[in-house]
Amino acid sequence: LIGAAIAQQRPFTAKEYEMLSIYQHTNQMLDRQINEMLVFFPQTHDIVEAQKILQSSYKQTYENLRNSVIQSSRTHKSYPINSKEWFDRATDGVNAILNLSHAIDLHVSDDIKIIKTRARNTVFALFVTLLLVVFIFLLAFTATYRRILMPLSELEWSANTIAQGDLSQPIKVLSKDEFGDVAKAFEVMRTYLFNDREKRQKAEEELTKLSTAIEQSVSSI
Repeated sequence: LIGAAIAQQRPFTAKEYEMLSIYQHTNQMLDRQINEMLVFFPQTHDIVEAQKILQSSYKQTYENLRNSVIQSSRTHKSYPINSKEWFDRATDGVNAILNLSHAIDLHVSDDIKIIKTRARNTVFALFVTLLLVVFIFLLAFTATYRRILMPLSELEWSANTIAQGDLSQPIKVLSKDEFGDVAKAFEVMRTYLFNDREKRQKAEEELTKLSTAIEQSVSSI
Protein backbone atom coordinates (compact mmCIF):
# COMPACT_ATOMS: atom_id res chain seq x y z
CA LEU A 1 0.00 0.00 0.00
CA ILE A 2 2.78 2.43 0.91
CA GLY A 3 4.85 1.36 -2.09
CA ALA A 4 1.94 2.06 -4.43
CA ALA A 5 1.42 5.56 -2.99
CA ILE A 6 5.13 6.37 -3.30
CA ALA A 7 5.28 5.04 -6.86
CA GLN A 8 2.27 7.14 -7.84
CA GLN A 9 3.54 10.15 -5.88
CA ARG A 10 0.14 10.73 -4.31
CA PRO A 11 -1.03 11.16 -0.72
CA PHE A 12 -2.89 8.42 1.08
CA THR A 13 -6.64 8.39 1.05
CA ALA A 14 -8.73 8.41 4.23
CA LYS A 15 -9.44 4.70 3.75
CA GLU A 16 -5.74 3.98 3.37
CA TYR A 17 -4.92 5.93 6.55
CA GLU A 18 -7.47 3.80 8.38
CA MET A 19 -5.96 0.59 7.00
CA LEU A 20 -2.43 1.75 7.89
CA SER A 21 -3.61 2.45 11.43
CA ILE A 22 -5.10 -1.06 11.69
CA TYR A 23 -1.89 -2.60 10.33
CA GLN A 24 0.20 -0.59 12.80
CA HIS A 25 -1.98 -1.71 15.73
CA THR A 26 -1.72 -5.33 14.57
CA ASN A 27 2.08 -5.05 14.30
CA GLN A 28 2.29 -3.67 17.84
CA MET A 29 0.21 -6.56 19.20
CA LEU A 30 2.35 -9.10 17.35
CA ASP A 31 5.51 -7.39 18.62
CA ARG A 32 4.29 -7.76 22.22
CA GLN A 33 3.45 -11.41 21.64
CA ILE A 34 6.88 -12.06 20.17
CA ASN A 35 8.56 -10.43 23.17
CA GLU A 36 6.41 -12.48 25.56
CA MET A 37 7.26 -15.65 23.63
CA LEU A 38 11.00 -14.94 23.61
CA VAL A 39 11.02 -14.96 27.41
CA PHE A 40 10.63 -18.74 27.27
CA PHE A 41 13.65 -19.19 24.98
CA PRO A 42 17.29 -19.06 26.10
CA GLN A 43 19.32 -16.15 24.85
CA THR A 44 21.44 -18.10 22.39
CA HIS A 45 23.87 -16.36 20.06
CA ASP A 46 21.64 -16.78 17.01
CA ILE A 47 18.52 -15.51 18.75
CA VAL A 48 20.32 -12.51 20.27
CA GLU A 49 21.84 -11.54 16.91
CA ALA A 50 18.47 -11.96 15.18
CA GLN A 51 16.86 -9.69 17.79
CA LYS A 52 19.52 -7.04 17.22
CA ILE A 53 18.98 -7.15 13.46
CA LEU A 54 15.22 -6.95 13.96
CA GLN A 55 15.64 -3.98 16.27
CA SER A 56 17.87 -2.06 13.88
CA SER A 57 16.40 -2.89 10.48
CA TYR A 58 12.70 -3.23 11.30
CA LYS A 59 11.84 -1.46 14.54
CA GLN A 60 14.12 1.51 13.84
CA THR A 61 14.93 1.96 10.14
CA TYR A 62 11.69 0.60 8.70
CA GLU A 63 9.37 2.08 11.32
CA ASN A 64 11.04 5.51 11.17
CA LEU A 65 10.90 5.50 7.40
CA ARG A 66 7.28 4.43 7.45
CA ASN A 67 6.32 7.21 9.86
CA SER A 68 8.27 9.71 7.73
CA VAL A 69 6.38 8.65 4.59
CA ILE A 70 3.01 8.94 6.36
CA GLN A 71 3.97 12.34 7.78
CA SER A 72 5.02 13.53 4.31
CA SER A 73 1.65 12.42 2.95
CA ARG A 74 -0.22 14.25 5.69
CA THR A 75 1.73 17.49 5.09
CA HIS A 76 1.54 17.07 1.29
CA LYS A 77 5.31 17.05 0.95
CA SER A 78 7.33 14.92 -1.44
CA TYR A 79 8.26 11.51 -0.16
CA PRO A 80 11.83 11.15 1.20
CA ILE A 81 12.49 8.00 -0.88
CA ASN A 82 11.34 6.42 -4.10
CA SER A 83 9.41 3.16 -4.47
CA LYS A 84 12.58 1.12 -5.15
CA GLU A 85 14.26 2.32 -1.96
CA TRP A 86 11.07 1.73 0.00
CA PHE A 87 10.84 -1.83 -1.34
CA ASP A 88 14.46 -2.51 -0.33
CA ARG A 89 13.92 -1.19 3.23
CA ALA A 90 10.67 -3.13 3.58
CA THR A 91 12.43 -6.27 2.33
CA ASP A 92 15.16 -5.79 4.97
CA GLY A 93 12.48 -5.55 7.65
CA VAL A 94 10.72 -8.70 6.44
CA ASN A 95 14.06 -10.55 6.26
CA ALA A 96 14.81 -9.49 9.84
CA ILE A 97 11.53 -11.04 10.99
CA LEU A 98 12.23 -14.21 9.00
CA ASN A 99 15.76 -14.33 10.42
CA LEU A 100 14.42 -14.28 13.98
CA SER A 101 11.86 -16.95 13.07
CA HIS A 102 14.64 -19.09 11.60
CA ALA A 103 16.78 -18.71 14.74
CA ILE A 104 13.83 -19.79 16.90
CA ASP A 105 13.11 -22.72 14.58
CA LEU A 106 16.73 -23.89 14.86
CA HIS A 107 16.56 -23.76 18.64
CA VAL A 108 13.25 -25.64 18.67
CA SER A 109 14.70 -28.24 16.28
CA ASP A 110 17.70 -28.69 18.58
CA ASP A 111 15.39 -29.06 21.57
CA ILE A 112 13.33 -31.64 19.69
CA LYS A 113 16.50 -33.60 18.87
CA ILE A 114 17.53 -33.49 22.52
CA ILE A 115 14.07 -34.62 23.63
CA LYS A 116 14.10 -37.46 21.10
CA THR A 117 17.56 -38.53 22.25
CA ARG A 118 16.47 -38.46 25.89
CA ALA A 119 13.31 -40.35 25.01
CA ARG A 120 15.32 -43.04 23.22
CA ASN A 121 17.72 -43.25 26.16
CA THR A 122 14.78 -43.50 28.56
CA VAL A 123 13.17 -46.27 26.51
CA PHE A 124 16.49 -48.11 26.32
CA ALA A 125 16.99 -47.72 30.07
CA LEU A 126 13.47 -49.01 30.73
CA PHE A 127 14.09 -51.95 28.40
CA VAL A 128 17.36 -52.79 30.15
CA THR A 129 15.64 -52.41 33.54
CA LEU A 130 12.86 -54.74 32.40
CA LEU A 131 15.40 -57.31 31.23
CA LEU A 132 17.23 -56.98 34.54
CA VAL A 133 13.99 -57.47 36.49
CA VAL A 134 13.14 -60.54 34.40
CA PHE A 135 16.66 -61.91 34.92
CA ILE A 136 16.46 -61.33 38.68
CA PHE A 137 13.01 -62.96 38.75
CA LEU A 138 14.27 -66.01 36.86
CA LEU A 139 17.34 -66.16 39.06
CA ALA A 140 15.21 -65.94 42.22
CA PHE A 141 12.77 -68.52 40.87
CA THR A 142 15.61 -70.90 39.97
CA ALA A 143 17.21 -70.48 43.38
CA THR A 144 13.86 -70.96 45.11
CA TYR A 145 13.08 -74.01 43.00
CA ARG A 146 16.43 -75.61 43.71
CA ARG A 147 16.61 -74.75 47.40
CA ILE A 148 12.95 -75.14 48.39
CA LEU A 149 10.64 -76.62 45.78
CA MET A 150 12.88 -79.51 44.67
CA PRO A 151 13.70 -80.61 48.26
CA LEU A 152 10.02 -80.31 49.22
CA SER A 153 8.97 -82.36 46.21
CA GLU A 154 11.58 -84.98 47.03
CA LEU A 155 10.48 -85.11 50.67
CA GLU A 156 6.84 -85.39 49.62
CA TRP A 157 7.68 -88.24 47.24
CA SER A 158 9.73 -89.98 49.94
CA ALA A 159 6.93 -89.64 52.50
CA ASN A 160 4.37 -91.06 50.08
CA THR A 161 6.72 -93.89 49.11
CA ILE A 162 7.32 -94.83 52.74
CA ALA A 163 3.60 -94.56 53.51
CA GLN A 164 2.86 -96.99 50.66
CA GLY A 165 5.31 -99.46 52.18
CA ASP A 166 8.03 -99.18 49.52
CA LEU A 167 11.24 -98.97 51.53
CA SER A 168 13.62 -100.02 48.76
CA GLN A 169 14.11 -96.54 47.28
CA PRO A 170 16.82 -94.54 49.06
CA ILE A 171 16.01 -90.90 49.81
CA LYS A 172 18.15 -88.30 48.04
CA VAL A 173 19.76 -85.57 50.11
CA LEU A 174 19.74 -82.54 47.75
CA SER A 175 21.02 -79.87 50.11
CA LYS A 176 22.88 -79.27 53.32
CA ASP A 177 20.30 -77.03 54.97
CA GLU A 178 17.18 -77.83 57.02
CA PHE A 179 15.63 -79.71 54.12
CA GLY A 180 18.77 -81.84 53.91
CA ASP A 181 18.52 -82.60 57.63
CA VAL A 182 14.90 -83.68 57.20
CA ALA A 183 15.88 -85.83 54.21
CA LYS A 184 18.63 -87.49 56.30
CA ALA A 185 16.10 -88.16 59.04
CA PHE A 186 13.74 -89.69 56.49
CA GLU A 187 16.60 -91.85 55.18
CA VAL A 188 17.48 -93.02 58.72
CA MET A 189 13.83 -93.88 59.32
CA ARG A 190 13.57 -95.68 55.97
CA THR A 191 16.76 -97.67 56.68
CA TYR A 192 15.53 -98.62 60.17
CA LEU A 193 12.13 -99.70 58.85
CA PHE A 194 13.70 -101.56 55.95
CA ASN A 195 16.12 -103.48 58.23
CA ASP A 196 13.34 -104.17 60.71
CA ARG A 197 11.13 -105.56 57.98
CA GLU A 198 13.99 -107.72 56.71
CA LYS A 199 14.54 -109.15 60.20
CA ARG A 200 10.84 -109.84 60.63
CA GLN A 201 10.70 -111.54 57.23
CA LYS A 202 13.68 -113.76 58.15
CA ALA A 203 12.08 -114.59 61.50
CA GLU A 204 8.83 -115.46 59.80
CA GLU A 205 10.69 -117.65 57.31
CA GLU A 206 12.43 -119.49 60.19
CA LEU A 207 9.13 -119.99 61.99
CA THR A 208 7.55 -121.27 58.80
CA LYS A 209 10.37 -123.75 58.32
CA LEU A 210 10.09 -124.88 61.96
CA SER A 211 6.33 -125.28 61.71
CA THR A 212 6.68 -127.30 58.52
CA ALA A 213 9.32 -129.53 60.09
CA ILE A 214 7.13 -130.20 63.11
CA GLU A 215 4.09 -131.04 61.02
CA GLN A 216 6.10 -133.44 58.89
CA SER A 217 7.90 -135.08 61.84
CA VAL A 218 6.78 -138.61 62.83
CA SER A 219 7.98 -138.13 66.33
CA SER A 220 5.73 -136.55 68.89
CA ILE A 221 6.89 -133.55 70.86
